[in-house]
Amino acid sequence: MLCSTIFSAAAFLLASTPFVAAAPAAAPLGAELQERSVGVSCVYYQYPVDYVYRIWVYNDKSVDTSCGQGFLDNFHGRGCTVTGWTCNYNGPDAYLQFQTDLFCGPDDIQAAIQAASYGTITTCNYGT
Repeated sequence: MLCSTIFSAAAFLLASTPFVAAAPAAAPLGAELQERSVGVSCVYYQYPVDYVYRIWVYNDKSVDTSCGQGFLDNFHGRGCTVTGWTCNYNGPDAYLQFQTDLFCGPDDIQAAIQAASYGTITTCNYGT
């Protein structure tokens, strides 16, 4: 009796479960990254108490309408204290300028830029 009750319950659940067709596969991730890729140029200056960074993000406005917010989020995510933040568009390109303390060096900023720019590898060059 117990087996027939369990069998009846299982049959009911199977019969009442809707079957859904599989969703189509998403577009390949690489294609999306290529469409959203941006170019980056970075210069920094070291002073006794901080670094000053100047970053140009080419074609940023096509992927980010909040002027560098993704970069700022990634700088904070690396533990960097960012002060004096400015970001301005010049056509589709963004110009970022900011300071960090000496605990947030060029390697941290380069890693954050790479994360924020969908893998674009950039070297922050020392300005003269």
